[in-house]
Amino acid sequence: MVAQIPGVRGAQAYLNRSTPETAVIDPGYTGSYRAVLRFLGEQQVTRLDWIILTHHHIDHAGTALALARATGARLAIHRDDARYLRPGRPRERVTLYGLVDRIPARLMPYLVSCADCDVEPLEDGQTIAGLTVLHAPGHTPGSICLWSESESVLFAGDVLNNERGVRTPPWTVNWSHQLARRAPSKLSSLAYERAYFGHGPAITAGADLRIRAFLELGTGRSNAYPGEAAVDRALDTTPNRPVSDQGVGKDEPSSQGSGVGVSGVKSVPGPTSISGLQRRSVVADLKPTSNRDKDDVANLRDR
Repeated sequence: MVAQIPGVRGAQAYLNRSTPETAVIDPGYTGSYRAVLRFLGEQQVTRLDWIILTHHHIDHAGTALALARATGARLAIHRDDARYLRPGRPRERVTLYGLVDRIPARLMPYLVSCADCDVEPLEDGQTIAGLTVLHAPGHTPGSICLWSESESVLFAGDVLNNERGVRTPPWTVNWSHQLARRAPSKLSSLAYERAYFGHGPAITAGADLRIRAFLELGTGRSNAYPGEAAVDRALDTTPNRPVSDQGVGKDEPSSQGSGVGVSGVKSVPGPTSISGLQRRSVVADLKPTSNRDKDDVANLRDR
């Protein structure tokens, strides 16, 4: 069972009860632990095993420490993002080049995440609470997605958002924009019916088709319109892609320079067709950048 937790500020938080271990994913801004605790009570959850963070940004991780203390749950985050949860964080744009560690202690909990507890460092391909960790660096060094083959579900974190259609995060919030644009390729050969995002509504049917179409269209580039031919290519039959040849992110480098392929993940057949409804959904996300493009998009939408 997957449920979005109401009342959480910042990113969207989820309760996952698909295995004997119960997990909350991305509990949100500082103070949101109260909404999480209230929801756990309503759902009669008596034990929380894990708090899993898809990355370290405060809108996802701000209340993680408070929730861990309140429930006794263990906190898990990818190894490459764990260092951002404590004082002495890397000096870069998101940490104001070290200035965040000079913020008065009484203000610190409201502005940055600080986990004064043991943290479980996650690795690519690891399984936690029945979910496979997919390391997809770019938005942050340790950004991850979480995937369950048996439940046919994907938690995308901020590797992708669905606020105005499926897309990658803007460069202004990315640790490495180049890697962030390539990170979703990690998902290209996986099968999942449902996808849940840190920002934007869930896709509850045919999510892998929708996201694969986005990847084929190349719409990760801001305001880029690939043209009608690219749309047609994306909607054509997609062949099987074995992991040994075209694995999920097989050649993607991690922030530590190692590969980010998922060991043991099986390849799945690509979609044999995409319905007219799905085509219209994909085309609706296109952004024309010229008068000619506007005419082409209008023609596509009229189909």
